[in-house]
Amino acid sequence: MALFGGQVQTAPYQYGDSSQMIQSAQNLAMARAQGVAGMVGQVGDYFKQQGEKKKLIKQSDVQIDAALKLFPELAPSLQSYRDAIKDENVPLDERAMIAASTSDMINNSLNMMKAQTSISIARQREARMGASSGGGSSGGGESAPAQITF
Repeated sequence: MALFGGQVQTAPYQYGDSSQMIQSAQNLAMARAQGVAGMVGQVGDYFKQQGEKKKLIKQSDVQIDAALKLFPELAPSLQSYRDAIKDENVPLDERAMIAASTSDMINNSLNMMKAQTSISIARQREARMGASSGGGSSGGGESAPAQITF
């Protein structure tokens, strides 16, 4: 209320234009809400990725089990590989990277086993051929004396 020359006027206080302030507050609230929604989405994506990595590790373990049942002689190399992907002290990302190459690891192990078997067969064949063609005659006849030249 204001007193002017004996008259009382009842005019309410006039506020300035606050529409810009209100708009700024609304924009800030919207940005915060979008930020929170984005963070929630990122957290959801993170846990989804973690779940996928754990599934990959489990699938890798199943592949190793199958390979070991079919080829028990691969146990030394595949068991250490399995231990690496199951080691909880190793970060999940690293274990998932290792697990992603399980089928390659199994194929490489099988190829090495195949190569070793081929080498072993070739050596056995050479040994048999050397024994049958080499070291003296199997007949009971006399052999000619060796000639020595000077």
